[in-house]
Amino acid sequence: MALYAVQATHLDTPLHFICADPTLINTLFRCVPQWEDRGWIGVHHAEYPRTLVNALRQRCAVTTFQIAASPEEWHTLDAARADATNVPPRDYTIADSPDLDMNPMFLLTGAKLTSLTQSTAYRGISGSSSTPERRRTTALLSRIKTYLENTEGLPVPSSEIWQSLRHRDLRLPVSDFLWKCIHNAHRSGDFWTNIPGYEDRAVCSVCHETESLQHILTSCNATGQRTVWNLVAKVWKKRGYKWRKPSFEGILSIGQKSWKTAKGKRSEGASRLWRILVSEAAYMIWKLRCTRVVGHADEEWQHSKRGVKALTLAALNARLTMDRELLKKKYCGHSLTKKLVLTTWFGTLRDPSAIPDDWTDVRRFLVGMVSEPRIEIDPG
Repeated sequence: MALYAVQATHLDTPLHFICADPTLINTLFRCVPQWEDRGWIGVHHAEYPRTLVNALRQRCAVTTFQIAASPEEWHTLDAARADATNVPPRDYTIADSPDLDMNPMFLLTGAKLTSLTQSTAYRGISGSSSTPERRRTTALLSRIKTYLENTEGLPVPSSEIWQSLRHRDLRLPVSDFLWKCIHNAHRSGDFWTNIPGYEDRAVCSVCHETESLQHILTSCNATGQRTVWNLVAKVWKKRGYKWRKPSFEGILSIGQKSWKTAKGKRSEGASRLWRILVSEAAYMIWKLRCTRVVGHADEEWQHSKRGVKALTLAALNARLTMDRELLKKKYCGHSLTKKLVLTTWFGTLRDPSAIPDDWTDVRRFLVGMVSEPRIEIDPG
């Protein structure tokens, strides 16, 4: 809005900004000098404040900025807001987006050496070199965006999808696995078709079709995929939610998924449990596949269902134990809270009547009871 007002006002006409809060003033007089000193490196959406500063420096008339204080100034702001919310007349035309072109004579470039750190310089060098986009990565990102827009109802940029892979609820090995999935960097499927003598590895020995990542995680008939998802479904249903097996795009965008209560409020505990269950399940399926395909020469060898269940429950219980450990005082810098841990695992532990409401700091129970909180599923 400020950029549009500056560009719409003649250069020799006085311009006075009356602000409801100090955001614009702090940005121009506190943040901009620091941003210019480091060459605008790492500043999100820098084109807008940079264009605004460039336009202001071209003005030859008085330009003032102040926070509304008098009743007259607040009345002016209220009138402007009312005009913005009113239904526009029929002859109303929507203004074009602000012009982001800048006058090079009033453009401050570069960064001050005294303000430059090694980290900032590295980010600047990395940002100046454009990395060519991979065709398969771009296509898969497009599929993920379409999926999120259809399920979550909001368009999500690629940057948020990449950022969601580093969600604090995802373990680093799982995050790395999902990142490679989007980049199609795992050695499976079509990867082997271009390597002479290994073309047969591109085909699933059980299903006799291309062993793509989507096939491995969602539709492979080898022992592991269906067993893991069925077990995870049982854990999820214990929370009282309906289970729907996540799609390939849903697995890769797990950091963006959120669940709501019956009243329409966001459920942090259920959302966190879903991220843990789906991410750990996908990673477990991948590890089982690698053990079956790479770790055994016999193509007919497969895991036992009992072994798959044991490994999956061990992974989930390891996450439960990690949550309990992170609540200790020596990890006080971690953002995990006791309330979030309790709401995450609520209803999923075995013998709920035998454990206290706050089981996070209980190390041992009475004789004859389980030694510690665990997730347990009926093997049937």
